[in-house]
Amino acid sequence: MSSSVPTRSVLLIGGPASLLRSREVGDALRPSLEKLGARSVFIDPAVASRREGLPSFLESLATSPVVVGEVPPGGGSDPKLLLVLGTAMGANAPSTLLLGPGTGAAEQGLVSLLHATVLQYRDTNGLVQGLTYFLDEAWKVTDVGAPATDAWKDWRGAQGMLARGSLQGQAGLLGEEVTSDQELLRRFSERREPPFQETTLRARINLASSLRLLGRSSEALQAYAEAAQQGSRMGGSVGEEGAVRAQVLMSELLLELSRPRDALATLDRALEVLDKDEGTELRMWKARAVLGRGLALSGAGDAKGALSVFSSVVERFGTSPEAELQEYVAKAMIDRAITLTDLWEKGEALREYDLVVQKFGDAADPELFEQVTKARLNRGLLLGDLGRHGEEIAQYDEIVEILDGNEDAATRPLLARALLNKGVALGQQRKFREELSAYTEVVRRFEGIDEPSLSEPLARALVNEGLSLMRLGQDEEAAFAFDRVVERWGSSTDPSIRSLVQGAQESRSRLPEPSW
Repeated sequence: MSSSVPTRSVLLIGGPASLLRSREVGDALRPSLEKLGARSVFIDPAVASRREGLPSFLESLATSPVVVGEVPPGGGSDPKLLLVLGTAMGANAPSTLLLGPGTGAAEQGLVSLLHATVLQYRDTNGLVQGLTYFLDEAWKVTDVGAPATDAWKDWRGAQGMLARGSLQGQAGLLGEEVTSDQELLRRFSERREPPFQETTLRARINLASSLRLLGRSSEALQAYAEAAQQGSRMGGSVGEEGAVRAQVLMSELLLELSRPRDALATLDRALEVLDKDEGTELRMWKARAVLGRGLALSGAGDAKGALSVFSSVVERFGTSPEAELQEYVAKAMIDRAITLTDLWEKGEALREYDLVVQKFGDAADPELFEQVTKARLNRGLLLGDLGRHGEEIAQYDEIVEILDGNEDAATRPLLARALLNKGVALGQQRKFREELSAYTEVVRRFEGIDEPSLSEPLARALVNEGLSLMRLGQDEEAAFAFDRVVERWGSSTDPSIRSLVQGAQESRSRLPEPSW
């Protein structure tokens, strides 16, 4: 169901049923409704709570800017009415809850659970499916607000475990998140009711993503595969979206593991679903999947095929208003420029980077801003390849000027790269003291920030600083820089950092012992 006008649903709890139709209550509600920019549509509980009335009720929401329903004191014993009102709230956006005087704890508890249910579903069919489950099974009340079964308590517990795991992941406690998700799956994976199935599907995807970040790649691949299988069995929009998410994320991990052909096969399965669904819910995943297919083709050595796929992303989604889709358009343009560079079409690649900056340079969206910064950084490298070193250095200076004082966790590594690249470019022009100054600036800015994404550029800056000091005859200071690299990252298992540590050790071995 869709509507061309913005809709808002209001659930009123508290107050005798007859009062909602009275002028006094209407006058009392009117200021709130006007503030919400809505009008009142009364739902007769005797009609709306009947199962056969649900389809026509949902259909009426397409033309109703607002739905105002009521549950009188003690009315929490009628979950049918709450479920129908919950359907209204889930089908419209946004929703508002008005709690009137006399609202009891029983009603508040049921409304809390109602909202938790509504939030699980993003389309009418899925919402009705979930609410019907609670109507038939979970909300069999024996008195006001008292469930006769523990089904809804089980589901609420599953939701709590899922939320706990998500919060642990956001806090960087990935091991704890894995434990929470595994416990949830152990307890509830055999439940076949729709709400439990969606909860365990989300848990599998979260588990796989945490395992991926922990470097436990084989376990992550298995968890993604199980999530994709579960989503396919579930079917419907919820199951399809879950299966697609798992397959796209799995393909990205396969690319990280240098398995582009396996990634292609996984993406093709996802695109079988995505190509049949033109709904807005899956458009972002479609853009992500098509972009991933281009990267997989590139990894498999088919640069021309990859170039065609990147171009298709720009053509399909280039005019979409959603910022998230525009982020993938920007990524596709950058990947197209990289591919053009690989094909020795460097002039075309430079023009592509210019188009990214021109199209998205004023974007306020943080993710788009990050992509524009990457385009500027790559543009600088390409200018250097073309022998235009003055313009290259000016490009890096522009990045520093734009980010100075406004960088965040996403753009700090890009700022560090800009300074590093500037140092390399200055060294190529034999401006050794200015080169040293650029490396020293990286160390000054970022040495005290403990972020994994900064480890490699910071270690590289210290190694380059040491090499610059050696060229300037400042051996003791050079030895100190190399020693800092070994001391800080000597036990790292990251291949790129291990290579830098080895380089620092080899350079240090050629220097005399310092006098200090």
